[in-house]
Amino acid sequence: MQVTSLIETSNLDLAVSARNAAIDKLEQADILLREASELLSAASSAFGSKGRSINLNNREHVGGYPVRLQIDRIKNDVDRTLWINTLQNSALTTIMSQKEYNNAINSLDKTVPEFTPENVRSSYIDLAGRIDELEASGIRDLFFELSWSYASNQPVKFGKRIIFDRMLDSGYFCHERAHCLDDFEKALCRADGKSPPAGKHTLYHMAYNAMHKQGSMEYSDEYVRLKWFKNGNLHCWPKRMELIDKINKMIAEQYPNALPAAR
Repeated sequence: MQVTSLIETSNLDLAVSARNAAIDKLEQADILLREASELLSAASSAFGSKGRSINLNNREHVGGYPVRLQIDRIKNDVDRTLWINTLQNSALTTIMSQKEYNNAINSLDKTVPEFTPENVRSSYIDLAGRIDELEASGIRDLFFELSWSYASNQPVKFGKRIIFDRMLDSGYFCHERAHCLDDFEKALCRADGKSPPAGKHTLYHMAYNAMHKQGSMEYSDEYVRLKWFKNGNLHCWPKRMELIDKINKMIAEQYPNALPAAR
């Protein structure tokens, strides 16, 4: 997969240009603030040691900002936000599981690379070369979300009925578990060679609307039939088992000899 199919390069160039211009302005502002502080210090000291000092740190003067702007911290915050925006608007969101996505976001709390065209393209070139790995990891993360307390959830395999537990809380869909349905939908769409829906058209949102707007306890589309219960469980019946077979094949490749041989 080409890097240009993962990110929108025109948006990238615009973001970098605006980011750099803003940082330049802030650095100029930092210099002006320090110069202003020095001038005000000279003005107050002109009256000798008994003169009252003028402090730009006074909250009434500059909203509590220090005389010296923390440019490095501002750069870090700006770059972290731009990296997140780039990831959220990339094609990777149709491949990555929620766990992978969260790991990518959390990694920015430790180290934030400078947001430059070279760094962004380099990162996405690397990711483009790891598409198969990311897809396999997404399937694995989804698989580990299943509870083996139910006979229909077969170890190391998706079957004709899949049970997702803890999907409802006090009669409402649990937002923290939404990724289970959406990650499963992504896997089915990729197995079918299609792009997964986004925004309010994802499987979770459609099921949520069926419950809260239509009062239904079921939802069905071209890929699955869903039914949820008061105990918090959601049952899923895939409609196209050939897609489930493709997903199971990917699991089998990660866990050799775990699945029985095809008959």
